[in-house]
Amino acid sequence: MTVSPIRTMDLAQVTSGHTRPTAGSGFSEALEQAALAGLSDLESMFAYASRSTGVPTDLLKAVAKAESDFNQNCVSHCGATGIMQLMPETAREVGVTNVNDPAQNILGGARYLRKMLDRFDGDTTLALAAYNAGPGAVQKYGGVPPYAETQNYVRKISGFLGGSLEMPVSAYTGGSPVESTVSALEGMLELVRGQGVFAPGGAQLFAENLRCATQNQLLQTLSSDEEEDTMMF
Repeated sequence: MTVSPIRTMDLAQVTSGHTRPTAGSGFSEALEQAALAGLSDLESMFAYASRSTGVPTDLLKAVAKAESDFNQNCVSHCGATGIMQLMPETAREVGVTNVNDPAQNILGGARYLRKMLDRFDGDTTLALAAYNAGPGAVQKYGGVPPYAETQNYVRKISGFLGGSLEMPVSAYTGGSPVESTVSALEGMLELVRGQGVFAPGGAQLFAENLRCATQNQLLQTLSSDEEEDTMMF
């Protein structure tokens, strides 16, 4: 399915003789451009994105809070930009032409979240995990991946929504330091192989997995050293 590009236009241009919309596919696109151009505050931007995609406004706001704290000037070290922290590839995928425009950024994030909801049969928890870690990782693990960042991300958004998101305790995988290290390394490999690193927050997830893997390996080493010291005495 082809996604119509989002371009912010001046409302006067849309209704001028040079760009007056005509019946057909361009008509709906021009109306969307006009609507976006008329949005002047975040509340109306979230409301418009919600109406356009069917994603609840509160959910969109919760994602924005977790991603950027509603800061349109937020740019991560990996290039994720704006309120919904869109990566360049993700922005192109959902038809965003200017990630620095807050109305486009919010609508683009809503479109991507809508895709994740559709992909995972309306399961909000899995859709959020996919928004953070990439759909490939969610499919691989058959649920929320055992990545600390992704699990914390889902918990955080659930908290913003008053704890209305349910996530099975079994999804929060812990295990021994070795098991956790293996899971973290598998997660990094998944990101390299697939498109997860291009998902919003993907590069941060990569870094978090590397940190967890190193930390867990250190804990395992220290634990082994303590056991050896105990045996010596």
